[in-house]
Amino acid sequence: TDGLTPFISKAFHDHVNLNKSEIKPKTFKDNVPSSNLRPILANIVVDQETGELDFGSHDYHIEKYIVIDENGNEIEKEKTVYDEQPIGVIDGSKTSIEYDKEAKVNRAILHGFLYNEYCQDAIDILERRGTVDCSVELAIRAMSYDSKSKVLVLDDFYVSGLTLLSANTKPGMAGSNLKIEDFSIDKNSIEYSKNDKLIELLESLNEKLSKFNMEQTPAQTKMEKGGL
Repeated sequence: TDGLTPFISKAFHDHVNLNKSEIKPKTFKDNVPSSNLRPILANIVVDQETGELDFGSHDYHIEKYIVIDENGNEIEKEKTVYDEQPIGVIDGSKTSIEYDKEAKVNRAILHGFLYNEYCQDAIDILERRGTVDCSVELAIRAMSYDSKSKVLVLDDFYVSGLTLLSANTKPGMAGSNLKIEDFSIDKNSIEYSKNDKLIELLESLNEKLSKFNMEQTPAQTKMEKGGL
């Protein structure tokens, strides 16, 4: 993990979201693993109000280009160019689903790494803002319309990426966010406890050794100093 910064994300959830689309619990559970190895995306921009760097959104632009057909004719075409770029990856090693009692939805909890050398600006933004909203990018395989509830049901999909959002952009799914993950306390809490006890033991031992050396005769001290 040298050169990598770990992150944790409450990426997306089941049931109806703010965009009036719905993911059924079973469909959600079946397709959460598709997030494994997908990219973390961001477009770094300058906030016009603060002058600070921040994330954009699902930013893209259209570029036109010319191709020559087999008859030598020029044909103008268009392509979509995404301004957001990969800055990390969801590694999939600890992907899980947690139930949010307050929101009454299941959330996909994703872990992964950001590339230090290639996204230092993104890491700086995350360190400054703490927790940032994010938006999952879903590639829809099948969908249907529920006329009764008037929502678009995503019947099948896969996760194509996770986009970090600016402070002024709200996610399509409430509560979706990402932050840098700090393993230092959770992972090493037991080790800290053991280290504290070890330090106490060593201090006590040093005191006893110091007292023992002071009580020895000069001859005993000289003989012991000649040991291995």
